Amino acid sequence: MDLLYGECMAEQTLLLNWVYYHPIGHALEAFKAAKGFTEANPGVDVHVLLNSRTVVELADACPWIARAYPIDLEEIASKGTAASCLQPIPRTWDFIVNDHRPTASPFFFADSLRTFHDLAEIQFSAREWRGGHHRLPSGGPPFYVRNATIRLSVPDSAKEFVRDINSASPRICVLPAGSSDEAIYPKVDWWLQAINAIKLRWPAAQFFFTGKSAIDDRTSTMAFPHDKFKTVLAGTPGIIDCYDIGLWNQMALLEWCDALIAPHTGFAFLAPCLGTPWLAVSGVRWPECFFNEVPFYSVLPTCDRYPCWKDMKAECASRLQAGTTVICMDDELPSRLDDLLLGLDLVLDPQFTFAQARQLYKSRIAATGVARERFFEIS
Repeated sequence: MDLLYGECMAEQTLLLNWVYYHPIGHALEAFKAAKGFTEANPGVDVHVLLNSRTVVELADACPWIARAYPIDLEEIASKGTAASCLQPIPRTWDFIVNDHRPTASPFFFADSLRTFHDLAEIQFSAREWRGGHHRLPSGGPPFYVRNATIRLSVPDSAKEFVRDINSASPRICVLPAGSSDEAIYPKVDWWLQAINAIKLRWPAAQFFFTGKSAIDDRTSTMAFPHDKFKTVLAGTPGIIDCYDIGLWNQMALLEWCDALIAPHTGFAFLAPCLGTPWLAVSGVRWPECFFNEVPFYSVLPTCDRYPCWKDMKAECASRLQAGTTVICMDDELPSRLDDLLLGLDLVLDPQFTFAQARQLYKSRIAATGVARERFFEIS
């Protein structure tokens, strides 16, 4: 559905309250949900509340969002309704939609988040409807388009970062780890094995390793800071160091590359938002769940507990306590190299469609015999 966002004054307004934990994947969830409301409700301006520690500025790449407001949870906890972050936000809306997790999540909810969502129930009021994203009225409004496809707009200034890079093909972006400080990501030695295996299959392949080594209030590649990879990045032909290049340049890089190889991390959700296939090194707690109509492939572990967000193996839990890498990202990972090559072959094939990728994913999950209720999809 083609809409000319922002061309005229909206007749109504919708506030999407998606204040959750700060990893970038949760912001992308909000942007996708906002698109679903924008497409389904012409004439309604959609505004979004986000955790101030997440990438609120990425809303500038989403023309379907009227405005995004950063919510400082620490300030809310200390000042309540007097918090400065609340002052620019209108108190009355036509519709208010909340992320379902504050009321429906089976997991522990941080006190700061609970405090804000309790305050929001008092601070904001709706003229027509308010409720959880999972409890939208069947007859609407507000109406909702499930699985609305989003495409983030990369500024021209960021695209200049990749314009002068002389590169062969395929161009492969590699994100070796996410923001967790747990031992849940592949080790450096395995990444080298994977690169060497890929080079045998695609001798001209170039790899662009990216991440963020600075530890601040926002996300970083804690498990693999730049210092840990410097020797590898400098000493291995065909690997380009793209650490600490800034978020917008990372987005330009992702959009420019032919594929992203990464474990499950919210940052990897950016790839399908830029039209780039994600080859996921799957494992540990969470399944791949953010697809956005872009081909993908999950290199699945053999563990019958995967994804283990419900009941991790006792040995893996003990390993995490000891700071040792879990089994699916250590002992059994070398045996998945052939599957990695198969997955890369598929996602680099322009004839491989999202529908085929999704069906293959479902059939491979079914073949493992694991409990289907462990898997879910963000829509």
